Amino acid sequence: MSILKNFKTLTNPKGVEKILNENRKFIWGEKERAHAMRVSITQSYRDTRSYNLAARYDFRLKPSAGAKKRHSIFALSHSDGRKKYAHAMNDIIFRHFLGAQKQITVPRPYKYVERYRLFLLEYIKGSTLASILVKEKSPRTNHLISLMDWLAHLHGAKVHPKIKRRINFYHLEHNIKVLKERGHKDALAFEKKFKRIKKQMKLWRKSHGTTVVHGDFNPSNVIIKGNSIAVVDFENVYVGDYLIDAANMLSYIIMILRDTGAKKQFMRLYQENRGKLTPSEKRRFSLYVDYFSLLFKTHPLVWGK
Repeated sequence: MSILKNFKTLTNPKGVEKILNENRKFIWGEKERAHAMRVSITQSYRDTRSYNLAARYDFRLKPSAGAKKRHSIFALSHSDGRKKYAHAMNDIIFRHFLGAQKQITVPRPYKYVERYRLFLLEYIKGSTLASILVKEKSPRTNHLISLMDWLAHLHGAKVHPKIKRRINFYHLEHNIKVLKERGHKDALAFEKKFKRIKKQMKLWRKSHGTTVVHGDFNPSNVIIKGNSIAVVDFENVYVGDYLIDAANMLSYIIMILRDTGAKKQFMRLYQENRGKLTPSEKRRFSLYVDYFSLLFKTHPLVWGK
């Protein structure tokens, strides 16, 4: 199937209805069929050669006693099939946390549909931690404590043979490349700083890269509804240093709040959870924060309006 045709199928309610009904035994069961389909695109990029799609599929089931109730599932697709790795990682993480943590959940993976390069998974309703931080201007202590407990459990997981990736510097490398091409006044300074950071991170990877890392652990990938919390987006899972996830989260919080008070609160709670950082851990953590801060600084310069 051509890239354009596949994209149109995944964004067309009739096409989606057919796909879901063909795979319904993996999602809700054999008997009922989906109808009254509605497609809500949450993220989309497409050109003549590739696409990246994130969407929510809303539907009703028939025959069903609750036929008026709408159900939702989340859908991810990329033209090069990379969401197959996302499905594999989500499945590994879901199984690891299944029954182990009640306070924080992860989405249930349903099916990777090879023909359409489509990953179907549970849709988690709620507000992102990022939106809550913007509204409330500070992180809630109970949210941070729960997330740190969750991280400790993740980092204690046995590295599955399918988790073969290492940290990918592509996004920051791309941002700096674009800024250099545009002649941005700080591009060379960004590049110099990044080269120093990357060199050190690659050295540490050899001695400290032994842990399952979420890979994109930030407030936009934490969903909160009432007292329930969910962590989502496992397509960047890799083997690395356990400090990277916490550094990512802290850097993002600082970017949103621009408040050193949040940093002090975060570090105090993190060390209460994991133990006081050693001098080596402090150096690594600080450099990882520098890395993510540089990534977040260059991103709007490239992609902002």
